[in-house]
Amino acid sequence: QRQANAELRDNRPVQALATFRAASEVIAARLAVDPETTERLGADGLGVRGPLLDHLLLLTDPAIAAADPAGGDARAAEAALLMQHLQTGSAAQAIQRLAVRGGDGAMRERQDLAEQRRQIDAQLAEVLAQPAAGRDLAVERDLRTRSLDLGRRLAAAEQRLLRENPAFADLGALRPVTLASLQSQLSVDEALVAYALGLGGTSVALVVRREEAALYRLSIGRRGAEEQVQRLRQSLDPTRVTTVDRVPPFAVEPAAELHRRFVAPLARSLNGVRHVMFVPDGALASVPFGVLLTRSVPRAPTTPAEHADLPWLVRSYATSHLPSLGALRALRRVAVASRADLPFLGVGDPVLQGSGGQARGELAMLARGRLADVSVVRALPRLPDTAVELRNLAAALGAGPGSLLLGADARETTVKHRDLSRYRVLAFATHALTAGELAGTTEPALVLTPPDQASGDDDGLLTAAEVADLKLDADWVILSACNTAAADGKPGAEGLSGLARAFFYAGTRALLVSHWAVASDAATLTTTTMLRTLAAEPGVRRAEALRRAQLALQRDRRNPHFAHPLFWAPFVVVGEGGSPAVADAPPLTR
Repeated sequence: QRQANAELRDNRPVQALATFRAASEVIAARLAVDPETTERLGADGLGVRGPLLDHLLLLTDPAIAAADPAGGDARAAEAALLMQHLQTGSAAQAIQRLAVRGGDGAMRERQDLAEQRRQIDAQLAEVLAQPAAGRDLAVERDLRTRSLDLGRRLAAAEQRLLRENPAFADLGALRPVTLASLQSQLSVDEALVAYALGLGGTSVALVVRREEAALYRLSIGRRGAEEQVQRLRQSLDPTRVTTVDRVPPFAVEPAAELHRRFVAPLARSLNGVRHVMFVPDGALASVPFGVLLTRSVPRAPTTPAEHADLPWLVRSYATSHLPSLGALRALRRVAVASRADLPFLGVGDPVLQGSGGQARGELAMLARGRLADVSVVRALPRLPDTAVELRNLAAALGAGPGSLLLGADARETTVKHRDLSRYRVLAFATHALTAGELAGTTEPALVLTPPDQASGDDDGLLTAAEVADLKLDADWVILSACNTAAADGKPGAEGLSGLARAFFYAGTRALLVSHWAVASDAATLTTTTMLRTLAAEPGVRRAEALRRAQLALQRDRRNPHFAHPLFWAPFVVVGEGGSPAVADAPPLTR
């Protein structure tokens, strides 16, 4: 990287590009040998991320475009590979693994062995960090022996996978997907848009269409994106709502600025597109793109109902999120693989005793050791509207009377011991707690009916680790809960929460998650309208069904406050699968 930067200072961009290419080849080789290294890049990998970002930015340099004989298509293909090295979050890995697991126990065995080895190695690192004089040598030897044994078993499991499922070499080991392969997964009215936020004042966008791809240099960097996103999210804070007639004024300036910086420059490549799949980076993962404004407006609306007339991006495109470029192919390889025989299972309305105005700050005392304090869980406010929401979902999908776990039945033990692989759609309508709300633990969780006394099998919280142990064969999971798309508190955490990652690991193909606390009545209308659309028109994409539901909320005359994005915009589809050959949808409102 130092050599390449020196070549750039000497005004030798072509030589610098050759140097960056050599450095990126070394990084790619490291990742191919040790794919688990990718989990560390987001937290402390600026030393690796830096050269990849500089390489990517240089591909958009006008001097390179003029001098590079490879041409724009080759640079776009090169950028697609670089971006996949940068997109290293756990959610991306979970989807890649899902694509080759397909219900096969061999993949589950490999994943479980890898996780066990990481835990043992973490314990060993803690032991080795202690002074030699006080170190327990017996514990150290035991951990080393267990790590070596797990390593041998892991190697054997991977060899078995290579024999039984050659796709593991391509997907399970997280090898990048080629641009041509991505293009083959797209229909003519779809676009895949991936971002890489630069550490300075510029960033890169890659737009992939079925017949073409294009790179764009954007005049905003990571810090600028964070500032605009923070301003936007502050106007979507549900804790600032006092009554439905008094909601915080929407931040029209950052909503228009984010569009101007990140979407408007791509207009040429988005011509004729109906569905945009965004692969966000950094702070962009905290924004549902449909809430951006396609042009500046002279003033912010003064009443909630006036928001219906703003130029929302949701009027132009159906949008969904993917955690990585390669996730598209991974999900579409399993899009028709579900063998579940039951349409729906809904879990919600846990038995809680708190009042509606209870402060969530009381959750600071929630955790006692490894288990939750059930008295604090029980003191959370009850959510009676969630029972109505789930009943409506069940009716929309034609599910029978045994399709709901409500009230006293909405327990951890019931969920864990149920054969969840039989359900095509699962919905959880309850409180979701982010990691920061759980003192003493880093795991987010879903709140269920707490037992009289906490145990290892049931403490009233279905944590991300417990979700990952579930065995699903679901087309998708609906998380109609607070903050299920919030960052999970880990260093470098993605916008997609640990809960979402866990559900991908468990075996779902798509998620509907919320970016902020959801109003129960608005959530009910959103999810039921969406599922009714999908049931009535099987060819409609999930993202398009969500778009129609959001537009319907904006026009709800009985609830004019729904026009404010705080009510209609929290949900986003993550992991849009389905066949690339999708039935034509009605024309979009521009």
